[in-house]
Amino acid sequence: MEDESPEVPIINIGRYDGPRNELGERHGRGRSEYPNKDVYVGNFESGLRSGQGTYRFAYLGVKYHGAYQNGLRNGRGTMRYANGTVYEGEFVNSVREGYGRIEYPNLDYYEGEWLKGLPHGKGKYYYRSCDSISTGTFEFGRIIQGELTLRDGSKWIGGFRLNQPFGEGKWVNGNWEQQGEFIEINPIIKEEEEIENENENENEEDIEKSIEDEMAEDQEKLDQKKEGEEGEEEKEPEEEGAEKPDPREKTLRSLLPPKRVRKTIKYEIGKIEDMKSIKLRWVPVELPRHVGVQ
Repeated sequence: MEDESPEVPIINIGRYDGPRNELGERHGRGRSEYPNKDVYVGNFESGLRSGQGTYRFAYLGVKYHGAYQNGLRNGRGTMRYANGTVYEGEFVNSVREGYGRIEYPNLDYYEGEWLKGLPHGKGKYYYRSCDSISTGTFEFGRIIQGELTLRDGSKWIGGFRLNQPFGEGKWVNGNWEQQGEFIEINPIIKEEEEIENENENENEEDIEKSIEDEMAEDQEKLDQKKEGEEGEEEKEPEEEGAEKPDPREKTLRSLLPPKRVRKTIKYEIGKIEDMKSIKLRWVPVELPRHVGVQ
């Protein structure tokens, strides 16, 4: 969803119908149609959108109506998206920031504080599909602390992770409550980890062995090639007056280490699995107790 789609920033392009100031800048209430077919109807000040106005994004199907300042969405406004999502609230430099309410096509909604285009701070999120509501502290789009009220009226009060109850807290149902903790279930067994490590070690040994075999094979080919070159040199007729090779040079050459052959090995990284929802288990620390008024 393109909620931070910028309006056309250039101030004197496209077609404009409306008043101008003594400098020829757009000033007052007018209508601008830009080359990309976007349309703005509203107030201008010194060539910039300023005050109340309506901006229609031609190709995105998005419409904004609200306050502008210095050419950007600043203040309170309403943004309507092509898929039916509606945001009503505050903007800072064309980004949702401050207090606002967003409602989605599935009738879920969030109402509360925003920062950098995401729910952040105090707020509440309503889940239409299960008729539940989370209220508390949000951090960049996810609730981290607060309470979850279910359809039957029971509540979880405590921590959250990935928008699910997590960590220490308590369940409250009417006049009864129970303290406890939600912990993550680790699906990997220790034995499986040991087997996996053994397989990794075997794979590493196989790779090292194959590298050694390839290097030995390359060295053998190099030696054969060198012997062939030396044989050809011996077969060449000796020219008159040519300097005969020193036999000691061949002996010294044999003492030098063989040339090192550089091998490039490519490792393929397997596809990473998509992140799955965490599996949780409720661990009570006490029996349910009655907290009704005596």
